[in-house]
Amino acid sequence: MARDLSRSSFLSSAPQWLSVSASSLNRANGAISVECWVNANDFTDDGSGLLYIAAYNVGSGGSNEGWWLLLNRTNSNSLEFGSWDGVDHKAAWGANPGVTWTTGTWHHLTGSWDGTNTWKIYFDGVQKASSTDTQGPCSGANGPFAIGAFYNGTAGRFFFGRVAESTVRNVALTDREVAALAAGVLTRRVRPASIIGYWPLAGLTSPEPDLSGNANNLTLTNSPGAANHAPVTLWTPRSPAFPQFDVAAGDVLMGQACL
Repeated sequence: MARDLSRSSFLSSAPQWLSVSASSLNRANGAISVECWVNANDFTDDGSGLLYIAAYNVGSGGSNEGWWLLLNRTNSNSLEFGSWDGVDHKAAWGANPGVTWTTGTWHHLTGSWDGTNTWKIYFDGVQKASSTDTQGPCSGANGPFAIGAFYNGTAGRFFFGRVAESTVRNVALTDREVAALAAGVLTRRVRPASIIGYWPLAGLTSPEPDLSGNANNLTLTNSPGAANHAPVTLWTPRSPAFPQFDVAAGDVLMGQACL
C-alpha cells in the first residue's frame, strides 16, 4: 500500500500530509539523496506555483531552508531538488507535467548533492539535470520534515496524489543505484547503511513509522488514505539494463534471488 494524499489540492477544505515536528534529517552541507515514488492525481497548485513532495526545515521561519524536493510551476514546470539561504542552490529539470510526468502513473524521483559541488535530479532512473554549486543543504538542526506539504501545511503548496518508499540518505547515490531503484529494487537493498530516514508509507499504521531506526515517525493530518503501492519488489530484478550489479563497489546490496 501507499499513502494517498488525493485530497491535497488547494481546493480542499481538509488537505492531507504527513509530518514530524523535530527530525534528525539535517545534513548541513553534507552529502544527501532523497528519493521516492509518486503517482500524481493532478498538478493544480494554490497560486504559489509550488507543489512540495518532501521538505525539511522549509518555511519554518528561519533564514535557512534545509532541503526540498518539489515541482515548481513558475519555473518552466521544473522538478527541483535544492536548498535556500537567501539564494537558491539546486538542480532543476523541466518535467513537463501531464506529458512527460504523467498523472495516474507511478514515477520514481531522486535528488542528490554529492557533498562537494554537484546537485542532481533524476526522473524514472535517468539523470535529467545537474548544477555546480559548493553550497549543499543549509543547516537546520532538528527542523520539521513533511511529505506532501510545505513543512507543516500552513502555507498550502500541497502535492496531490500518492507517495511511497520515501527515503533520505547521507550519501549521493550513483547513477547505477538510482537506475536500480527506479527499476523496482527495494530501497533497503541499496546501501542500507546510508539510510537516515525511510518511510514505506504502507498506510497500515498511525503514526507512519520511520523504518531507518531514527524514530522520525510521521503524524498524519486529515487522515491520508491507503492505496495501491509503487512497483517495487522484494527481489533484485535482472534485466538487460542491469545484468550485473557491482556489489564489491558498494553499488547495490543484492538479495539472495533474482527475478
